[in-house]
Amino acid sequence: MKHIKLLVTFYCITNVLYSSPVTLDASKLGSTIPEQAFRSKTAGKDNSSKGLSALYIKALNNTLKQVKQKDKRKQKSNRNNTQDGFVVATVGDDVITNIDILNAIKFLCFASNQHYDKNCAKLILNAVLDSLIDDSIRQQFAKLQKMQMNNTVIDEKIEEIAKNNQKTVEELGTAFEEAGIDMIIFRKNLYSKLVLTMFYQMMGQKRQATDDAIKRYKDKYTKNMQKKRYKVCEIFLKVDNIQNKQKIEQQAKSIIELLNKGFSFQMLAENLSTSGSMSLSEFEWQTEESFQKPVLSVIREMKVGTYSDIIELKNGYKIVYLLDKAELNKSGQSETIYNVITGEIPINISSEEEFNRIQTTLQLLSEAKSINEFNRICEIYKIKTDKQSIQNPDLLQTELIKRSKEHNTTGILRIDETSPIKILFIESESVPKAELPSDETIKSIILQKEAIKEFNKNMKKIKAQVHITINKNNLQKVLNNET
Repeated sequence: MKHIKLLVTFYCITNVLYSSPVTLDASKLGSTIPEQAFRSKTAGKDNSSKGLSALYIKALNNTLKQVKQKDKRKQKSNRNNTQDGFVVATVGDDVITNIDILNAIKFLCFASNQHYDKNCAKLILNAVLDSLIDDSIRQQFAKLQKMQMNNTVIDEKIEEIAKNNQKTVEELGTAFEEAGIDMIIFRKNLYSKLVLTMFYQMMGQKRQATDDAIKRYKDKYTKNMQKKRYKVCEIFLKVDNIQNKQKIEQQAKSIIELLNKGFSFQMLAENLSTSGSMSLSEFEWQTEESFQKPVLSVIREMKVGTYSDIIELKNGYKIVYLLDKAELNKSGQSETIYNVITGEIPINISSEEEFNRIQTTLQLLSEAKSINEFNRICEIYKIKTDKQSIQNPDLLQTELIKRSKEHNTTGILRIDETSPIKILFIESESVPKAELPSDETIKSIILQKEAIKEFNKNMKKIKAQVHITINKNNLQKVLNNET
């Protein structure tokens, strides 16, 4: 782990090169195969947990060079339009308007691969305002620390986002514009989330981890390797008093509703959780004794890549997402090495006979329970296959592996109606032994912990000193003109 976790979660819009046009209704092809269309947000389904799959893109980002001037004019116009823009909250000398809030909500929808929906917006309206207040306070913290953001760094991050979403910068800019996301406001809000990274870099120039600190970390890590371990992401909603318990419980139910719609867990955790501070908990292994009993009993039964139902605690409600888990002396499941056989079935149908042949092939592959049976079917139907070992699978491989493991048979994936059908069979899998991180990684972790501790302390101090006012009437009007 080399960087502090400051994530915007995007679903990758995966497009594969089209093959020749079909002459029959390819949407019916493989209709007997469960979940034939690619929906990466639905992972293992059981009574206690629900699935979620997402791509993580490091470091929060912003704007596009090609639309910057256009958005500046648009932003100026919006600010001068008193009908559309009104103040909802003040944070010291800064103001938060309805436009700021709507922009943040639309981005949250976009980052979760969801269309803007007024009903969803109602569920997160108050929480998004709280997040923007924290953003404003971080910006004031940056000013006090005399931090400056290099615009070139931001442009590079935008290029990184585009690349991870298999888009050009121009295509990503168009997608943002179509989603109604104002780049200038986006830039302002995301800058505040980069403050911690900037603060960490400043500290790195002044401090070094001591040999004693490195030794203590190694001793603790070595002991923990001999235990079961988990990595989790959490959404915690605190109940301050009995009077607001019902309101907080309803908010937790609203979050479950958003998750069921496919919203990104990490995005909701970052924007809706009331933990009030940043941490490295999602990157660090936690042993069973570090969890509260109600939480531990739930995560023991969860599959990696799923989230829980609402867990009621004495002081609030919690929803957890299991990022990874590891057995004694083993690395996490995310480190699993898969020995697989893969292949493709092109969709180039020119006759009813060919259509039925592919349909039969898919059905037989979906029933294959052994590697010998899989190979026999591929040989009969002349499907070219390839053996490979996969570690750190990409999005498509992850989905195919998940499907293969769920039903102990061939993983089958059709991305769209004309792309080749991907198939994968797991021959074997193994989890490497757990190893100590390198000294350089440990130094980085120790420094990050120190930076986060100091950052949270300063943020708490600044927040106590900054005068915050919220116009509740204006807050209720934010969504009035939205459809």
